[in-house]
Amino acid sequence: VLAGMVAGLSVLALDDSSRRRTLALYLLARLSQ
Repeated sequence: VLAGMVAGLSVLALDDSSRRRTLALYLLARLSQ
C-alpha cells in the first residue's frame, strides 16, 4: 500500500497541479495514522 502511495505521489508530483499534490499529501497523512 505504501509503495503504491509513493508511486502515486511521484506521478502527482510530475503533474503541476497543487490541488492534487495537496490531496495526495492529505491522503498519505491519513493512511499513516
